[in-house]
Amino acid sequence: MACPDLITSDDRCGDVALPVNPFVANRYHFGMLLGVADLETEQAYHRGKSWLHNAWLHGPGVVWGLRVEVRADHDEVVVHPGLALDAHGRELRVADQMCVNIAEWFATRRPDDLEVDDAPDGGVQFIVHVELCHDSCLDRPVPSVAEPCGDASFDTAYSRSIERGLPRIVAGPAPGAGPFPYPRLRQLAGQEPVTDDLVTTALDEIAAADAADGAALREVWFQRLAAEDTMDLEPEEGAAWSPEADDGCVLLAELQIHLDPDGGVVDDESTTVDNWVRSSHVRTRTIQELLCHARGEE
Repeated sequence: MACPDLITSDDRCGDVALPVNPFVANRYHFGMLLGVADLETEQAYHRGKSWLHNAWLHGPGVVWGLRVEVRADHDEVVVHPGLALDAHGRELRVADQMCVNIAEWFATRRPDDLEVDDAPDGGVQFIVHVELCHDSCLDRPVPSVAEPCGDASFDTAYSRSIERGLPRIVAGPAPGAGPFPYPRLRQLAGQEPVTDDLVTTALDEIAAADAADGAALREVWFQRLAAEDTMDLEPEEGAAWSPEADDGCVLLAELQIHLDPDGGVVDDESTTVDNWVRSSHVRTRTIQELLCHARGEE
């Protein structure tokens, strides 16, 4: 199945700045005169509440789909349909397959920091990773009044904003995970080496407790350490309410690409796709079922 190439055929219409404010809401009253600012406040409040929740309580990750593959016969990197949440809590949707001609990208758009190695066949090899980023476009132009005062004249203005996820190729390997949030809780669970004195105290007390009291004491320490970890959380410098200040793109895959001397993608084990580097969201119901199953095996 062919898909449009983002380099040669995609019409980037730029970023559309929509209002976002999760902490200011309209207070309606009878006879209230509504204007554009009021409607934008209404929109900004609900959009902001959703993004605030997603960003802080879920974090970035793939919800479904978005498999990345390389089609060597077309020199394409393909991102399949799917849904993800970015670091700002925005929902990134890919409705149809999106493609990047990786050979053309290398020939015309490769960044200066891309490390390229010579291949034994006279071609080249390099490593990149694929991210999914928020993109928005204006749509549906309608007639509008150009000026609110003076001699009224009519013009057209866009009445819709279309949001989507847009893949991009980034030089170098996928960034390593971390630092992870909630380090004390991770140390308590044995996921990271214990470096915090408070966690050491917690583990010593739990180990010294009677078997009947161990579970309750672990829950007490879980609450204490969660309090310490959440007090350490804060938005990055430059971020208003979101955890991160950058563009918040979601990592999808790491690619090792081998181009032959003619610039085409080599279809063998030297060209690889690693979709396992991504973060993924798991349904709450599935987590409950997994926890119940694990509890039953104790």
